[in-house]
Amino acid sequence: MNNLSTIVSFITDKTRRNAAKYGDLLPTHTKDGVYEFSENGFWTGLNWLSYELTGDEGFIRTARDSYPRLLKRLYDTPETLDHDIGFLYSLSFVADYKITGNPEALKVALDAADRLAERFNEKGQFQRRMRIRA
Repeated sequence: MNNLSTIVSFITDKTRRNAAKYGDLLPTHTKDGVYEFSENGFWTGLNWLSYELTGDEGFIRTARDSYPRLLKRLYDTPETLDHDIGFLYSLSFVADYKITGNPEALKVALDAADRLAERFNEKGQFQRRMRIRA
């Protein structure tokens, strides 16, 4: 096994173990060697990458387990979204659509893109960090 294969195996095995241990919690970082969790994070993206590397469909299930949380934010509490919309939904729903062709994922990805576009300030040509409430 070459060095790259060893690294890929290490990462995907650790991701698989963490999924079994933490379920749909979104680990974001460690503090004193212990995972901290958040409503955000790029856990879904790590699982989609792991699926692409291994073909193990368990990674698809784990990635999609976080979807209810992301759907709630997009549709029920959009005021909680910030400039990370693109990262969160690209690494989850866009990845899902690109990899599996899931049309529901495409709809969510496009809705998230619309939310992100709402933050664009035409006059200043910049993306607002937080949504401005009217």
